[in-house]
Amino acid sequence: MLFAIDDRDIERYVEENMSHLPGDELLDEIERYTFWNTVNPRMISGKIQARLLQYFVMMTGAEKVLEIGTFTGYSAVAMANVLPEGGVVVSFDVNDEYAEKARTLLSGKAVEKKIKIYTSGFDNVLESYGKFDLIFVDGEKDEYMAYFEKYFPYLTSSGIMIFDNVLWSKKIFDANAKDKKTVHLLKFNEEMKKKAEVINFILPVRDGLMLVMKNNFD
Repeated sequence: MLFAIDDRDIERYVEENMSHLPGDELLDEIERYTFWNTVNPRMISGKIQARLLQYFVMMTGAEKVLEIGTFTGYSAVAMANVLPEGGVVVSFDVNDEYAEKARTLLSGKAVEKKIKIYTSGFDNVLESYGKFDLIFVDGEKDEYMAYFEKYFPYLTSSGIMIFDNVLWSKKIFDANAKDKKTVHLLKFNEEMKKKAEVINFILPVRDGLMLVMKNNFD
Protein backbone atom coordinates (compact mmCIF):
# COMPACT_ATOMS: atom_id res chain seq x y z
CA MET A 1 0.00 0.00 0.00
CA LEU A 2 1.27 3.47 -0.87
CA PHE A 3 1.20 6.70 1.07
CA ALA A 4 -0.89 9.08 -1.01
CA ILE A 5 1.59 11.93 -0.57
CA ASP A 6 4.18 9.48 -1.89
CA ASP A 7 6.92 10.72 0.41
CA ARG A 8 8.52 8.25 2.82
CA ASP A 9 10.16 11.09 4.76
CA ILE A 10 6.74 12.61 5.53
CA GLU A 11 5.33 9.23 6.46
CA ARG A 12 8.25 8.53 8.80
CA TYR A 13 7.99 12.00 10.37
CA VAL A 14 4.26 11.55 11.03
CA GLU A 15 4.84 8.14 12.59
CA GLU A 16 7.64 9.45 14.81
CA ASN A 17 5.48 12.28 16.13
CA MET A 18 2.35 10.37 17.08
CA SER A 19 1.32 9.99 20.71
CA HIS A 20 1.82 6.58 22.27
CA LEU A 21 -1.41 4.78 23.15
CA PRO A 22 -2.00 1.68 25.28
CA GLY A 23 -1.83 -1.40 23.08
CA ASP A 24 0.69 0.01 20.61
CA GLU A 25 3.14 -2.74 21.62
CA LEU A 26 0.74 -5.41 20.37
CA LEU A 27 0.31 -3.53 17.10
CA ASP A 28 4.09 -3.49 16.68
CA GLU A 29 4.16 -7.24 17.38
CA ILE A 30 1.47 -7.92 14.76
CA GLU A 31 3.24 -5.70 12.25
CA ARG A 32 6.54 -7.57 12.72
CA TYR A 33 4.82 -10.93 12.44
CA THR A 34 2.96 -9.86 9.30
CA PHE A 35 6.06 -8.63 7.48
CA TRP A 36 8.05 -11.73 8.39
CA ASN A 37 5.38 -14.38 7.85
CA THR A 38 2.87 -13.37 5.16
CA VAL A 39 3.07 -13.15 1.40
CA ASN A 40 1.38 -9.75 1.13
CA PRO A 41 2.41 -7.85 4.28
CA ARG A 42 1.50 -4.47 2.78
CA MET A 43 -2.15 -5.42 3.15
CA ILE A 44 -1.73 -4.34 6.76
CA SER A 45 -3.22 -0.92 7.58
CA GLY A 46 -0.04 0.56 9.02
CA LYS A 47 0.54 3.02 11.85
CA ILE A 48 -0.90 6.17 10.27
CA GLN A 49 -4.08 4.61 8.99
CA ALA A 50 -4.56 2.68 12.21
CA ARG A 51 -4.29 5.89 14.24
CA LEU A 52 -6.81 7.56 11.94
CA LEU A 53 -9.24 4.67 12.47
CA GLN A 54 -8.75 5.07 16.20
CA TYR A 55 -9.61 8.76 15.92
CA PHE A 56 -12.86 7.90 14.13
CA VAL A 57 -13.72 5.43 16.87
CA MET A 58 -13.00 7.98 19.60
CA MET A 59 -14.66 10.95 17.88
CA THR A 60 -17.86 9.05 17.16
CA GLY A 61 -17.96 7.44 20.59
CA ALA A 62 -18.27 4.10 18.83
CA GLU A 63 -19.10 1.03 20.86
CA LYS A 64 -19.63 -1.44 18.01
CA VAL A 65 -17.41 -1.74 14.94
CA LEU A 66 -17.88 -3.97 11.92
CA GLU A 67 -14.79 -4.89 9.91
CA ILE A 68 -14.80 -6.64 6.54
CA GLY A 69 -11.34 -8.09 5.96
CA THR A 70 -9.44 -9.21 9.07
CA PHE A 71 -6.04 -10.18 7.60
CA THR A 72 -3.72 -10.57 10.62
CA GLY A 73 -5.89 -8.47 12.92
CA TYR A 74 -3.90 -5.23 12.93
CA SER A 75 -6.73 -2.79 12.23
CA ALA A 76 -9.16 -4.75 14.44
CA VAL A 77 -6.75 -4.49 17.36
CA ALA A 78 -6.12 -0.79 16.72
CA MET A 79 -9.83 -0.01 16.87
CA ALA A 80 -10.52 -2.35 19.78
CA ASN A 81 -7.75 -0.68 21.79
CA VAL A 82 -9.75 2.55 22.00
CA LEU A 83 -13.23 1.08 22.41
CA PRO A 84 -14.89 1.53 25.80
CA GLU A 85 -15.32 -1.43 28.13
CA GLY A 86 -17.97 -3.67 26.63
CA GLY A 87 -17.22 -2.47 23.10
CA VAL A 88 -16.70 -4.96 20.29
CA VAL A 89 -15.09 -5.25 16.86
CA VAL A 90 -16.92 -7.83 14.75
CA SER A 91 -14.49 -8.86 12.02
CA PHE A 92 -15.12 -11.09 9.02
CA ASP A 93 -12.65 -12.65 6.58
CA VAL A 94 -13.22 -15.29 3.91
CA ASN A 95 -9.66 -16.55 4.38
CA ASP A 96 -9.51 -19.13 7.17
CA GLU A 97 -5.70 -19.00 7.28
CA TYR A 98 -5.59 -15.24 7.87
CA ALA A 99 -8.32 -15.44 10.49
CA GLU A 100 -6.50 -18.20 12.35
CA LYS A 101 -3.27 -16.17 12.33
CA ALA A 102 -5.15 -13.23 13.79
CA ARG A 103 -6.70 -15.40 16.51
CA THR A 104 -3.26 -16.78 17.39
CA LEU A 105 -1.76 -13.30 17.69
CA LEU A 106 -4.66 -12.20 19.92
CA SER A 107 -4.68 -15.27 22.11
CA GLY A 108 -4.19 -14.36 25.75
CA LYS A 109 -4.09 -10.62 25.09
CA ALA A 110 -6.30 -8.25 27.05
CA VAL A 111 -7.93 -6.93 23.87
CA GLU A 112 -8.96 -10.44 22.74
CA LYS A 113 -12.34 -10.18 24.49
CA LYS A 114 -13.26 -7.15 22.39
CA ILE A 115 -12.72 -8.82 19.02
CA LYS A 116 -14.96 -11.46 17.43
CA ILE A 117 -13.59 -13.01 14.24
CA TYR A 118 -15.76 -14.97 11.80
CA THR A 119 -14.97 -16.82 8.58
CA SER A 120 -18.30 -18.55 8.01
CA GLY A 121 -21.88 -18.31 9.17
CA PHE A 122 -21.45 -14.55 9.35
CA ASP A 123 -24.89 -13.68 8.00
CA ASN A 124 -26.45 -15.84 10.70
CA VAL A 125 -24.84 -13.87 13.55
CA LEU A 126 -24.77 -10.38 12.05
CA GLU A 127 -28.37 -9.58 12.96
CA SER A 128 -27.67 -10.32 16.62
CA TYR A 129 -25.26 -7.37 16.82
CA GLY A 130 -27.76 -4.79 15.59
CA LYS A 131 -26.41 -1.46 14.26
CA PHE A 132 -22.74 -0.48 14.09
CA ASP A 133 -21.22 2.92 14.82
CA LEU A 134 -18.32 2.37 12.42
CA ILE A 135 -17.90 -0.02 9.50
CA PHE A 136 -14.43 -0.53 8.02
CA VAL A 137 -14.30 -2.30 4.64
CA ASP A 138 -10.98 -3.73 3.47
CA GLY A 139 -12.10 -6.86 1.67
CA GLU A 140 -12.15 -7.86 -2.00
CA LYS A 141 -11.83 -4.69 -4.09
CA ASP A 142 -14.20 -5.92 -6.80
CA GLU A 143 -16.93 -6.45 -4.18
CA TYR A 144 -17.09 -2.93 -2.75
CA MET A 145 -20.50 -2.06 -4.15
CA ALA A 146 -21.90 -5.35 -2.87
CA TYR A 147 -20.39 -4.62 0.55
CA PHE A 148 -21.99 -1.19 0.55
CA GLU A 149 -25.42 -2.50 -0.35
CA LYS A 150 -25.20 -5.32 2.18
CA TYR A 151 -23.73 -3.54 5.20
CA PHE A 152 -24.78 0.12 4.88
CA PRO A 153 -28.20 -0.69 6.37
CA TYR A 154 -26.36 -1.80 9.54
CA LEU A 155 -24.81 1.66 10.02
CA THR A 156 -26.22 3.92 12.75
CA SER A 157 -27.66 7.27 11.66
CA SER A 158 -24.52 9.11 12.83
CA GLY A 159 -22.03 6.34 11.97
CA ILE A 160 -19.20 6.26 9.45
CA MET A 161 -18.52 3.62 6.81
CA ILE A 162 -14.92 3.56 5.55
CA PHE A 163 -13.65 1.86 2.39
CA ASP A 164 -9.90 1.27 2.07
CA ASN A 165 -7.73 1.36 -1.09
CA VAL A 166 -10.08 3.47 -3.23
CA LEU A 167 -7.10 5.19 -4.91
CA TRP A 168 -5.69 1.73 -5.70
CA SER A 169 -2.03 2.74 -6.11
CA LYS A 170 -3.18 5.45 -8.55
CA LYS A 171 -4.47 2.82 -11.00
CA ILE A 172 -7.85 4.58 -10.90
CA PHE A 173 -6.30 7.32 -13.07
CA ASP A 174 -5.94 4.86 -15.95
CA ALA A 175 -9.05 5.38 -18.06
CA ASN A 176 -8.10 2.32 -20.13
CA ALA A 177 -7.70 -0.02 -17.18
CA LYS A 178 -8.92 -3.56 -17.87
CA ASP A 179 -8.31 -5.50 -14.67
CA LYS A 180 -11.44 -6.34 -12.74
CA LYS A 181 -10.54 -4.67 -9.44
CA THR A 182 -9.49 -1.35 -10.96
CA VAL A 183 -12.56 -1.21 -13.17
CA HIS A 184 -14.80 -1.93 -10.20
CA LEU A 185 -13.15 0.69 -7.98
CA LEU A 186 -13.46 3.29 -10.73
CA LYS A 187 -17.16 2.56 -11.01
CA PHE A 188 -17.60 2.39 -7.24
CA ASN A 189 -15.99 5.80 -6.67
CA GLU A 190 -18.11 7.37 -9.38
CA GLU A 191 -21.34 5.78 -8.24
CA MET A 192 -20.98 6.64 -4.58
CA LYS A 193 -21.02 10.38 -5.22
CA LYS A 194 -24.35 9.98 -7.05
CA LYS A 195 -26.15 8.26 -4.19
CA ALA A 196 -28.64 10.64 -2.60
CA GLU A 197 -28.75 8.64 0.63
CA VAL A 198 -25.07 9.22 1.46
CA ILE A 199 -22.44 11.91 1.89
CA ASN A 200 -19.05 10.67 0.76
CA PHE A 201 -15.50 11.96 0.73
CA ILE A 202 -12.16 10.44 -0.32
CA LEU A 203 -9.38 11.06 2.17
CA PRO A 204 -5.96 10.73 0.42
CA VAL A 205 -4.19 8.88 3.23
CA ARG A 206 -2.02 5.92 2.20
CA ASP A 207 -4.00 4.18 -0.56
CA GLY A 208 -7.13 6.30 -0.17
CA LEU A 209 -10.01 6.01 2.30
CA MET A 210 -13.57 6.73 1.24
CA LEU A 211 -15.68 8.00 4.12
CA VAL A 212 -19.42 7.45 3.83
CA MET A 213 -22.12 8.80 6.12
CA LYS A 214 -25.89 8.74 5.92
CA ASN A 215 -27.35 11.88 4.38
CA ASN A 216 -29.47 13.23 7.21
CA PHE A 217 -30.15 16.54 5.48
CA ASP A 218 -33.09 15.25 3.41
